[in-house]
Amino acid sequence: MRRMITLTVVVVIILTLFTGCTEKVREARRVREEAKQQLLIQSNANKVIDTIKYIKDPRTNLCFTYYWGDEPNASLSITTVPCDSISPELLTVAE
Repeated sequence: MRRMITLTVVVVIILTLFTGCTEKVREARRVREEAKQQLLIQSNANKVIDTIKYIKDPRTNLCFTYYWGDEPNASLSITTVPCDSISPELLTVAE
């Protein structure tokens, strides 16, 4: 009887240790994956911002921002933006 109780206590302790460690490993893995995802998002944002172009149409006095992705099947994205929100050194005026 005493051996059975001792064996049960040992098994419970071992299971507790392994379960606790497994949770810590999962949490560490989750934190690493979130950090990795955040770095990827930040890298993509920087790449897009670095390649956005700003154009002003002198006929209408409208300003546009456009982005042409660097992927093989990328397409053009364009939208109007307030001209006064664009730094002059970033703005290309069409002729």
